[in-house]
Amino acid sequence: MSVNSNTDAFDARLRIVDRMGRTEEGRAAVLVYERLMTARAIAESVLPGATPADVVGVLAVLSPLADACEAAEQARMISSSGT
Repeated sequence: MSVNSNTDAFDARLRIVDRMGRTEEGRAAVLVYERLMTARAIAESVLPGATPADVVGVLAVLSPLADACEAAEQARMISSSGT
């Protein structure tokens, strides 16, 4: 696959993500996709040739951490707004 076709595919995904991010369900789907891609990148960097099971293992660790970070950010925003 050429660089241009990779770029075109990436741009197409960005357009889809942009459209999906305009609804609550879309934002949730984008979040899941981002977590999956992050888990995949981590698994492949640590374990070249990582299997889908390896990715799921990383995702199992990553998701609770991401949830905790999101909850902490929401709490910070609430406390800084004074409500």
